[in-house]
Amino acid sequence: MFTGPTIKKRTKWIAAIVIVLTAMMVTFTGWYWHYTQTPEYKARQLMSELREHCRGSGTIEEWLIDLGILKEKEGRDLSEITEDLVDLGKPAVPTLIKALNDEDIAVQTCAASILVEIGQPPVKVVPVLIRALKAESNGVRCIAVVSLGEIYPPDKEVVSALILVLEEDKDGMVRSIAAEFLGKMGPTAKEAVPALVEAMKDEEWGGAAALALERIGSAAVPALAEALKDKYFYARLCAAGILGEIGPTAKEAVPALIQTLKDEDFCVRSEAVEALGKIGPVAKEAVPALTEALKDKNELVRQTAAEALKRIKEKELRNESTGFGTGPGTEPSRNRD
Repeated sequence: MFTGPTIKKRTKWIAAIVIVLTAMMVTFTGWYWHYTQTPEYKARQLMSELREHCRGSGTIEEWLIDLGILKEKEGRDLSEITEDLVDLGKPAVPTLIKALNDEDIAVQTCAASILVEIGQPPVKVVPVLIRALKAESNGVRCIAVVSLGEIYPPDKEVVSALILVLEEDKDGMVRSIAAEFLGKMGPTAKEAVPALVEAMKDEEWGGAAALALERIGSAAVPALAEALKDKYFYARLCAAGILGEIGPTAKEAVPALIQTLKDEDFCVRSEAVEALGKIGPVAKEAVPALTEALKDKNELVRQTAAEALKRIKEKELRNESTGFGTGPGTEPSRNRD
């Protein structure tokens, strides 16, 4: 049996142990709370959440729902998680770099795209994104294309990868997005011109390729001039339209456009006439052919030809109206009244 002093002694020990354990629990709880507030912890939690979203997302439509562009799900979508990781910035980088080696290609791609958005050097992310271009999921490939397109300044490896998408990807939307970003690169993407000329022939998805060629500008002119001879009328139509949008720097294509005034399709003829007008005074060699086009059997071609002639002769008419001749040695007229 325990005596009174022994019981008191043991009670003191138990009380002391309880106090110590309580203090430890309070300390641990405080430490753990502070730990969960660190950016590194939040990054890991967000990455876990992102992994859950990535699993099962296959089609572009499912990715658009996850990205918040289409609404179908309740709760946080992928775009919100991505924004949170981007907002964390540098503290999230180690977690994201680790995720580049995740077993799921979708997780790798998302991590790489966030690193691009944070502004990390592309050396680590480009290989992952290029690998993702071969993924089975249209959505993963779409994210990879967008992320590659957002890398600035673009290098040859990125341009080559997007050209490959344009040439080989089975999905029209993915090809269209690749064309759009190649266009945003401007003359830097001049190597993509042949692939873009081929892509513009797609009546459903070719619009982005056409705009890209316009943005690339004079570097695309020779290929577009050649496309005016294409057996497919839609290619000829697009080529003429793009040359017109490029404007005076498309002067090199004027002879080919003059030949296109004889095209069997009146829409192509009309587009070629309009292009010559937009190229302007530097296309003055086209004046005889355009004058002949005033007799075209199609009314639209005739009307467009009249407008084109006006544009090409605009500088000459302006000179005449201000009293300046167009020949050598002419002087402004003077009123000596």
